[in-house]
Amino acid sequence: MSEPHTYLTTAEVADYLRLKERKVYDLVRQGQIPCSRVTGKLLFPRQQIDLWVLNHLEGDQAQRLSVPLVAAGSQDPLLEWAIRESGSDLAMLCQGSGDGVRRLLDGKAMLAGIHLLDASTQRYNEPTRSA
Repeated sequence: MSEPHTYLTTAEVADYLRLKERKVYDLVRQGQIPCSRVTGKLLFPRQQIDLWVLNHLEGDQAQRLSVPLVAAGSQDPLLEWAIRESGSDLAMLCQGSGDGVRRLLDGKAMLAGIHLLDASTQRYNEPTRSA
C-alpha cells in the first residue's frame, strides 16, 4: 500500500472529505479550509486538513472555544528564546512531545514543539539522510 500524499489536490481533498469539488472551492473562497496556492494550483496539506476536520466536527465544543495561546511539547531553549523575543504572548507548557501533540489535537495548544526519534540510531532530531 502506498503512503498518503503530504499535499492533496482539490479533487483529492473533495474525495477525502466526501464533498463536491464546488463545495471545496467555496470553503477556499471563504477562507474556511487550510490550503496553499502554488503556480495557480490549490494544494491542501493533509495534516492541516485532518486537524481542520477534528476542529469542525458537528457537536464538537472545541470549535466554539478559541485555541489558547500556548506552545506545548518538549522543552527547547532556542524555541523558548524565540517565543519570548517575538512578543507573541505565547505561554510555554513543556511536558514532553507526546503531551504537546495531545494538547494540539485537543485544541488546548496553538503549537507543539516535538523531538523526533530516529529509530535506526536511537537519537533525537537527526537530519534526514538520502541513500
